Amino acid sequence: NVTKGIYTFFTGEVDSGSLDSSKCIGMLDIQGFELLEINRLEQLCINYANEILQGLFIHHLFELEYKVYESEGIEYEKIDFENNKKCIDLLVKKPVGIFHLLDETSMLLGSNQKVDDYTFLSKVHSCHLEKNEKFIKPKFKSTTFQIKHFAGIVAYNCNGFLIANADPLNIDCIQLLTSATEGGFSSFVCNLFSSFKASKEISSRLTISRTFRSQLKDLNKELGKSDLHFVRCIKP
Repeated sequence: NVTKGIYTFFTGEVDSGSLDSSKCIGMLDIQGFELLEINRLEQLCINYANEILQGLFIHHLFELEYKVYESEGIEYEKIDFENNKKCIDLLVKKPVGIFHLLDETSMLLGSNQKVDDYTFLSKVHSCHLEKNEKFIKPKFKSTTFQIKHFAGIVAYNCNGFLIANADPLNIDCIQLLTSATEGGFSSFVCNLFSSFKASKEISSRLTISRTFRSQLKDLNKELGKSDLHFVRCIKP
């Protein structure tokens, strides 16, 4: 949220006018699929973004091209490819997608109900174990769950998932930062944090995963309206 506020401020300062989108070329450079020694919420979000873009790639490179060939009566040999819809559904399909279960549990932090990362993990296992082939439970009891992504299997350690997703800012910190009255940098900091509600209710705020999914949805819509070309990068 802080990063978003700073970015919005500076992009607003340097924006000198609107651009004609019909005369623009946009380049999307994404952070690649991540598989670290310990994978947490950040890696889950990054890999979800890669799944969405992989689905977009499949749709444009194969599905739409096949429809063009068929409409024009062109003979072609179909290439077998794996659709990653099941993995995307595992993550975001309502009501029990992993991200929805995470938001649901995160909103209970600070309430009368006692919840922790293991509460979330138990919900995930209950909803998806042996129900989705892309979900894998570790052979031994642990704090992880595994997802079979298009690029490989990743084990996610759920320790810290809830607090990272809730992203709460200390109330005293918010009140201090929004109380600045002097000009210059103090006013900038005050304006930056003025949109934050000094509330103890975590449920009153947008979670990290919900905000990320919303931004990714907007990006996907924009890409869907564009004439896409893909460049495959090979890491040496």
